[in-house]
Amino acid sequence: MSSLYSPAMSCLGGRRTKHTVAVVAAALSAVMLCSIAARARATPAFTRAITDNVWSYPVWPQWIPRTEAVGARMVLLEVDWITVEPTPPPPGVDATNPSAPQYSWSYLDGLVREFEGTGVSPAFLVTDAPAWAEAPGGPADFEADGAWRPNATAFGQLATALARRYSGSYPDPLHPGHTLPRVRYFQAWAEANFSVHLAPQWTRSGGTWVPASPEIYRSLLNAFYAGIKSVHSDNVVITEGSGPYGDPLPGGCSSSSGEIGNGCRIEPAMFVRELLCLHGEALRPESCPNPAHFDALAMDPYEVGGPSTPAATADDVSAPDLGKLTRILNKAGPLGRALPRGHKQLWVTEFGYDSNPPNPGGVSLATQARWLDEAFYLFWKQGVSTAVWYLVRDQAATFDANDYYTGLYFYNGSPKPSVEAFRFPFVVMPSGRSATVWGISPRSGSLAVERRQGRSWKTLFRIRASAGNVFVRTISAQLHGNFRADVGETSLVWKY
Repeated sequence: MSSLYSPAMSCLGGRRTKHTVAVVAAALSAVMLCSIAARARATPAFTRAITDNVWSYPVWPQWIPRTEAVGARMVLLEVDWITVEPTPPPPGVDATNPSAPQYSWSYLDGLVREFEGTGVSPAFLVTDAPAWAEAPGGPADFEADGAWRPNATAFGQLATALARRYSGSYPDPLHPGHTLPRVRYFQAWAEANFSVHLAPQWTRSGGTWVPASPEIYRSLLNAFYAGIKSVHSDNVVITEGSGPYGDPLPGGCSSSSGEIGNGCRIEPAMFVRELLCLHGEALRPESCPNPAHFDALAMDPYEVGGPSTPAATADDVSAPDLGKLTRILNKAGPLGRALPRGHKQLWVTEFGYDSNPPNPGGVSLATQARWLDEAFYLFWKQGVSTAVWYLVRDQAATFDANDYYTGLYFYNGSPKPSVEAFRFPFVVMPSGRSATVWGISPRSGSLAVERRQGRSWKTLFRIRASAGNVFVRTISAQLHGNFRADVGETSLVWKY
C-alpha cells in the first residue's frame, strides 16, 4: 500500500528509553505480591490481522500456513478497482452482476479459495478507481492513478458485485457444484486524506481554501455501504484508514493549484470531523444531508518514534492518539452523523516498524518486537477491536524509499523476534500506583506470569487462558525487573 511516509522514516530518531530497574528486597517482594489482582475481569476482544501481497501463487503454500501460525485471524487483501473492472460496463449491462463481462475476478477468486478452512478470514480493501470512473478535468500533472473524484455510483455498483460474488452462495467457476467462500469485511478506500489516494483534498470557496476530500469520500463510502449491505446485512463496512499526518493549510501542496501534490494531506482528525459533518475543535454540527454510513472507523497510526510517542499537532493521530477519533465519534453518533446509530468499532488497518537488519535506518530487531507488543496493548486500551500489521515478510532489500522492512519474517523466510511477539503478545506497563500485565495467549491452558529472580523464574500468578483471548491483571508498580508469560511456550521477556 502506498503512502507519503515510510515506516523506515517513522522510526528514525525513535529509540524507546529503558526504565531503570529497581532492586527490590526479597522480603518486600513477598508483601507486594499480595497486591496482584487475582480475579479476572471481562476483557474486550482483540483481533490480530496482517496485510501483505505475499499470499499469491506461487509463494502462498509457505506463507498462508505461517500467517495462521503466528496467530493472525484475518488478512486484509487489497482489491484494486482498476484491476477488477478495467473497462466500463457495456451499455445495457447490469454492473452489479458479478458475471458482467467487464469484471476480472480470477486472481481474487484464487486468493479467497486459499484461505478457506484455514482459520484466517479474508477482508477486502477496495481502492484505486480505473480512469473511466474518474471525473474529467483533473490536473495534467496529477501524479496518482485512480484518485481524481471517483464516481460514487460506479463504486457502489462494484461493491454490490463484489459482495454478491463473495456472498457464500455464488457458484465457483472452477469447481462446479461448489460456491466461492464468503467474505464479511469490506474496507472502502485507502488513506483518503492523502491526495495520492483521493483528490482534490482542498478546493477554493469564496477565496478561501476548504476541505474537499471528506465530502467526496462520504459519497463514495455511502454508495459502498449500500452495495455491501444489500447482499448481507451483517457484512461489516470499514471506513478508509486515514494516514496519520497532514498539513494544516493547503499551501504545502507542491502543485501550484493547491489541490494535488505530496504536500496535500488533510490532518486525520480534521478529515474525520468533516466526514461526520462536525466543524472545528468544538465539533460544531454542520448541515449533513447525506450522513456517513459505516460499521467501523479506521486509522493507520504510524508514529515518529515508538508507539507511545504522540503526534506533535492537535489534528494528527499516531498510536497513542486514538482518543481524538473516539471523541468525534461520541459526538457524531447521537447527532445522527454516524449511521446507523449504535456502537462503532475502531480499527487500525495498517501499522508497522522497519527493522535493522535489513534496513540500516530501522530499529533493532528487539525494539521492533517490543514496539509491536506495546502498540497492540495501546490499541486495545484505546478500544481498538482489530489491528492490522504490515507485513508478514520483508520486501526485497532494494532500500528504495517506497519499500518496507516491517515483516515478521525476513525476505528469505527467516523469522524475526517479532514472530513470537505477534504470536504471544505480552507487556507489563505502568499505570499509576500499579502496573498492568497484559497479553494474548497463543494456546489454551494454565498460564503463568513469571518474574526473574537471580538465575530462576518465580511465578507471580497463574490464570486459565484461552487461545487467542486477552488476559489482563494488575500488580504493584514497584515490581520492576524482567517478566515473561508461560503457557507451554514462553513469550518474549518484557523488561519493566
